[in-house]
Amino acid sequence: MRIHGFTGRHERSAATPRVGLFGLLGSGNIGNDALMESVLRYLKAQHPDARLDAMCKGPDGVRERYGVAAIPLNWYQNYEERASHLTAVTLKTLGKGVDVFRTASWVRRHDVVIVPGSGVLEASLPLRPWGMPYAMFLLCAWGRLFGTKVALVSVGATVINQRLTRWLFNSAARLAFYRSYRDAESRDVMRRQGLDVTDDNVYPDLAFGIPVPPHDPGDPQTVGVGVMDYHGANDDRRHADEIYTSYIETMKSFVRWLVDDGRRIRLLVGDTNNSDGRVVQEILADLRAHRPDLDPSRIIAAPVSSFAELMQAMAPVSTVVATRFHNVICALRLAKPAISLGYAPKFAALMTDMGLSEFCQSAYSLDAGRLIEQFCELEKRQAQLRQTIKDRNVAYERLLDSQFSELSAMLFPADRLARAAAEQESAKGVQDESAIILPGGCRSIPAAATTDTLWGGQNSYRTKQHTQGRRVMKDPASSKRIVPDDGADNAARYRKRDFWSKENAAYSRPHYRLEKSARVINGLARGRECTLLDVGCGPATLMRLLPPNIEYYGVDIAIPNPASNLLEADLLEAPIRFGDKRFDIIVAQGFFEYVGAFQPQKLAEIAKILNKKGTFIVSYTNFGHRNKEVYWLYNNVQSLDNFRESLTRYFKIQRFFPTSHNWNHTEPNRTLLKNTNMHINVNIPFISPILAVEYFFVCSQHLSQAASTRSQ
Repeated sequence: MRIHGFTGRHERSAATPRVGLFGLLGSGNIGNDALMESVLRYLKAQHPDARLDAMCKGPDGVRERYGVAAIPLNWYQNYEERASHLTAVTLKTLGKGVDVFRTASWVRRHDVVIVPGSGVLEASLPLRPWGMPYAMFLLCAWGRLFGTKVALVSVGATVINQRLTRWLFNSAARLAFYRSYRDAESRDVMRRQGLDVTDDNVYPDLAFGIPVPPHDPGDPQTVGVGVMDYHGANDDRRHADEIYTSYIETMKSFVRWLVDDGRRIRLLVGDTNNSDGRVVQEILADLRAHRPDLDPSRIIAAPVSSFAELMQAMAPVSTVVATRFHNVICALRLAKPAISLGYAPKFAALMTDMGLSEFCQSAYSLDAGRLIEQFCELEKRQAQLRQTIKDRNVAYERLLDSQFSELSAMLFPADRLARAAAEQESAKGVQDESAIILPGGCRSIPAAATTDTLWGGQNSYRTKQHTQGRRVMKDPASSKRIVPDDGADNAARYRKRDFWSKENAAYSRPHYRLEKSARVINGLARGRECTLLDVGCGPATLMRLLPPNIEYYGVDIAIPNPASNLLEADLLEAPIRFGDKRFDIIVAQGFFEYVGAFQPQKLAEIAKILNKKGTFIVSYTNFGHRNKEVYWLYNNVQSLDNFRESLTRYFKIQRFFPTSHNWNHTEPNRTLLKNTNMHINVNIPFISPILAVEYFFVCSQHLSQAASTRSQ
């Protein structure tokens, strides 16, 4: 029996990817909405055909302000306003179960779900495990099960002491398809909490991608003061009232000092749900009580409802003192020297990177006297600091551009390939069929090797270059990432080290085929000491999956992290070897699809360096698959029978079996399918020829080849 929604795949279109936005969006937090705006700008510019919707805390706000269809993050939000306290508790409890299925239903309708920044892995403000931690866990768990790519983009993380909250956040992060952090501290926190962050990058906060309106340095006598309804962190619930009282008294004292020093003040908030408005009213009331003769125009409480309006409100000031994180970011985005009154490590990390490390205080323990000293020093150095901030803004913009390019490559490979193909056809009209892509720089293969029909019979097949209206090409080994070259002459250039250094980076995380090959290798080694050569090793990810008894060596055209056991060499211009070593096991995965006419030569070179009783394990794509798709970079496309015949000239095939069976021509990325296929190492009559994605061939030397090896 097939359970729809768990093992079935919903219909997805490469041309119009379904993209979901997830988080505390539209709920009144100006900073969170700014992060969403940054992602929306990116999607509109680079993926204009994407179909967008959101699952968020404030669906009405998202619909009205951004025109994006949205549903509530939690089921009980539909009844919250009408419920009594007792009923609300009941609805929330019931809703946690309902949300399991609501989230599943929403996630499976999408190709990609983006969590746009914010502190979704933080507990720096009061937080319950059944709130955002639970929602994040459901999102990432369903994403992993349904093969929906969940991307945590420039997110923040903090040390979390509550065990359940920490487990939910860590599990969500572990299950996510893509992770990046807004500062190195966040990444280090996740590493200390047991997450493998080797492939996770650090990029600036997404708000640095918001365009800046025209502005000047501002009036030297006008100061922006950003306030917050601050009650401490998640661990401070018992002392929340005392923390708030201490914070607000210090802010009142500082504002009075600014007024007495002849300054004009603009009070700034960071939300639209009026929680910060309470702080503004207390400060205004304090001034009326202590400075009754003050001209009302000297202090303005600027109402704002968006990051753009916050920029406008902040434009007239020359310096800023703020507590909300995105008030600080807004000031820096406008190149206004600022003092941060932070409540989490992210403030110190940002200010240090901006060259403002000495202008920080903790909101938890504000010191009014020190704040005044810091402010005076800030004003003295503001010209120099303003230039430093401008320079960092430029660097941040470039970094965010890099992240968005990375997101496109990882999340929307089919979309990018379709657009690249359209641009290519528009620019050149017809592809030059006589030129073939090679990973090495050797001469091209004759045009006869790329005729429309690559082999006869029922398996006749046309590549994307020759066929219009087909679905975009894929790499069967990994549905996670394709990094195309955006040049218009993709099919007319040879691929050298610079290209493959970027392409290989796509495989720094173990993918399904690599994990299965490691199981096969470990079964062959059976704990004995042996040497292994990984041909076309890329970033040597396989090495991380093998036990210490297997001495690993790798060779590739591009080695990202050089080491004594890794050799960088163009494998088409140079022979396959590693010094004068011979090996007990040689592995070549995802390699022979790229060697073109050099296939016989490369098989012969491998046979020469394989020990007498050694094993050669090679993978090859099943181009007879029912889906008949092929990765755009392949130049050695042939039937499985032809590859097997070529292989038998140099090796004895002991056994061969599918890496996996899948309805689509990609290795499975759903947990159930992966686990099932991982244990199937046999050919299934009638099914394997049409559903096998790739094949493993486990080979030994011919006796004649072994004798030749002994004589050398």
